[in-house]
Amino acid sequence: MKGIRRWDHPSIPPHGSRLIKTTMTDAIDFDAAFEALTGNSPFGWQRRLFERLRCGDIPYVCDLPTGLGKTSVIPIWTIALARQVQDGPPAA
Repeated sequence: MKGIRRWDHPSIPPHGSRLIKTTMTDAIDFDAAFEALTGNSPFGWQRRLFERLRCGDIPYVCDLPTGLGKTSVIPIWTIALARQVQDGPPAA
């Protein structure tokens, strides 16, 4: 987007935010990461989906009514993959 610097864009968290300050020794805070990526606080089902994905349990379908945030599955999965990197492979 012409004329918008990286730090001016509303979807990119500012330097010093909780998401950016996270180190590999700190667990990624799902709520903070989700809000930084989407601009919204997560619903309960989104937190539960994050926990499932973090543990490697990928649901076959996401059957939710229109307007409840199904598009957010992409950032949820991204955050879960980042947590998997931190936590190591799921226990078999």
